[in-house]
Amino acid sequence: MVPPALIAIALAVAASFWVTFVDRVDPERGRRTERLVRAAATLVLGVLLLTIISGPYAAERDAYALILGLLLLLGIGLIFAPVLLRLWRELGAERTRRIRE
Repeated sequence: MVPPALIAIALAVAASFWVTFVDRVDPERGRRTERLVRAAATLVLGVLLLTIISGPYAAERDAYALILGLLLLLGIGLIFAPVLLRLWRELGAERTRRIRE
């Protein structure tokens, strides 16, 4: 049986990737929608993380809570990975442009 937290991680990351790679071309949706989806997904995963760290799982199953907490942090990282990658590429392009000047 798959824990509900893993399903939440998968859905949050999928929603983030969907809004980044599919909905970006829609003129009615843009950066604002992307930010809202990322904020909502991060909020959900953050609340899950706090619940798992301080909830009943932390007292009963130390290793299980630790692994689930790390997976939640990885999920939050994956939510922001496309944004960080885009910023990294923009920084590299700006650096290249300044060198060529």
